[in-house]
Amino acid sequence: MARRPCSASWARGAVVLLAAFALVGCPAPGTSVVTIDVEGAVVGLYDLPLAGVVVRIGDAVTVTDAQGRFSLAEVTPPYDLVLSKDEDGGWVHVFEGLTDAAPRLVPDRSDATLLAPFASTTLRGVVSPLPLPAGLRIIVCVEGLDAVVFGCDRVEAGETEYELTAYWAPGPPAEVRVHALAVDLDAGLPVAYPGYGAFAATLEAGVPATLDVSYPINPTQSMLTASILPAGGSTLEGVAVSIRLGEHLTMQVYEGDPPGGALSLPVPDVGSGYEVFAVSRSQTEAGFAWRAGTTTAFGEIRVAASPQLLAPPEGTMDADLDTAFSASVNPDGVMTFQWVPDATGARFAVTTRRPSVTLLDPTGVGFPWPGGSTYTWLAYAHGTTSVDDAAAMGLTRVYGAVRPGGPGWGADGDVTLHAPRTVGWAP
Repeated sequence: MARRPCSASWARGAVVLLAAFALVGCPAPGTSVVTIDVEGAVVGLYDLPLAGVVVRIGDAVTVTDAQGRFSLAEVTPPYDLVLSKDEDGGWVHVFEGLTDAAPRLVPDRSDATLLAPFASTTLRGVVSPLPLPAGLRIIVCVEGLDAVVFGCDRVEAGETEYELTAYWAPGPPAEVRVHALAVDLDAGLPVAYPGYGAFAATLEAGVPATLDVSYPINPTQSMLTASILPAGGSTLEGVAVSIRLGEHLTMQVYEGDPPGGALSLPVPDVGSGYEVFAVSRSQTEAGFAWRAGTTTAFGEIRVAASPQLLAPPEGTMDADLDTAFSASVNPDGVMTFQWVPDATGARFAVTTRRPSVTLLDPTGVGFPWPGGSTYTWLAYAHGTTSVDDAAAMGLTRVYGAVRPGGPGWGADGDVTLHAPRTVGWAP
């Protein structure tokens, strides 16, 4: 919530989400107030700019431009910022306690909106030499040279062609590099990389393209090692390993469940680094941890425990503006509370360091009260104590990073979440 101005009255529900917010006291006479000019950006999947998003800090309101950028002057940190947009039923996301003068914000949005803004085309071609012997797989991924372009395919023994859909931000034709990596498999696990190649191409939205690829380079390889430790009470569900082939591309070369969490895997010596992604689950929790590095020795990777939902209980059907939603969190840890409609309606989210929040009247930002509707709510914890860092990540970034291809993580991080609950809103 935007904090209450010292000289202005505050109308109930004037912003949205999060009652019980902390009020900032007025400065004593003679005390100066430090303000900053906030110049930020709102982005979606793979940092695609989000235009037309309404941004609110206190009583100040603006809208993001075509590049997702916005600016608001004379803001007192820490500040609370509200994003909203009327698309696919509408969404509202509050970030509470920001301090950055140049925040990069990734809001919670519906799955239907994630790929909708992207330009796309089909890319296909023949893989040579042929035929592919048994146990040989060719991974083909496209990399944008000036911006993110993503799309991958796998060619298995007996097949002759690859075909992928490449996505990128709308605009001019995309200059790309197409990577082809040969992987020798034994019982489904990579044991060697007998070939690699990279080829230039230009992609135009809606115009299918053809590019034949080969793998003439025989790279050396190293052993990547890691010890994956799931959260207490959880089991390791899976691990993925990717190689960084460029600023905008990581190529996944392994996915599996290493026995006892002990990962020892050959990786090709191409590109500039490696990334490991681990998932652990129990009946009520899920944890995600990712690590990025330029060496192959990752040491221990611990998957953190998830927050525990405390209130309201499952199946509460008369929630209103006074209902407290609470969850446990590590001291000073950051959580995002999320409310998603089971049918139609706006979705809401708030990223905060507080363990308990309430939903205020959404009519303050132009959405109807969801009275009579059933929602799913949950809380997920970010592996950070900084709301600024959490705002730049979000589940949208997690979703993008686990897709084959794309820019990957580029840094270390964690997200954990508890099984959701059902809540109904009073009329």
